Amino acid sequence: MAEAIVKIAVEELESELKKVSKNYKRMLTKDSNNLKDINFFVLNVIEKPFVLDSPVKPRRELIIAVSFVSALFVGMFLAFILEWWDNAKRTRAKGNN
Repeated sequence: MAEAIVKIAVEELESELKKVSKNYKRMLTKDSNNLKDINFFVLNVIEKPFVLDSPVKPRRELIIAVSFVSALFVGMFLAFILEWWDNAKRTRAKGNN
């Protein structure tokens, strides 16, 4: 259902873009006749770009905290895997004797 809604929205946007492009082209061709074969499109600026006062820096504290928590989880996972591997070796050794 969502896919159908997206398809309909895209089709409507494409048809609206074609209408606007034709109107824009017609407006420009009134002044000069050599622009008939050029396809135009309209671009609307939603908001003006801005420059920050200070540069964006990486947040070192956040990166360190996430790295620490990730390392703890990986360490615990590795400990469980090694323990399971050791128990599997012991059970095979007991079964072969």
